[in-house]
Amino acid sequence: MVAPVVAPAPATTGGDLSIQIGVDTMFTAAEVVCPGGFRQRDYFTDHAAAFTGLPAEPCTLSFKGGPPAQFSPIVAGSWSCRYSGTTMLCDRL
Repeated sequence: MVAPVVAPAPATTGGDLSIQIGVDTMFTAAEVVCPGGFRQRDYFTDHAAAFTGLPAEPCTLSFKGGPPAQFSPIVAGSWSCRYSGTTMLCDRL
């Protein structure tokens, strides 16, 4: 029997993360938590939050100041997020 071939996880690059949220959302802050122990929180200013020094691994983005909302996996880069119903949707810009 031959073992199945499993595709490797997509490579991520560490670095900075910027989040834009819609003007109609109630969230006041966001927090990034990564499996390796990285944790950072930022408050939204003009509907934007920024994080520096993310490791090269998929992380979880939690939104604060409103109903429970998370998005994962999140990696370094620029993202736009919107709250739809009970789900947080984020797209890489």
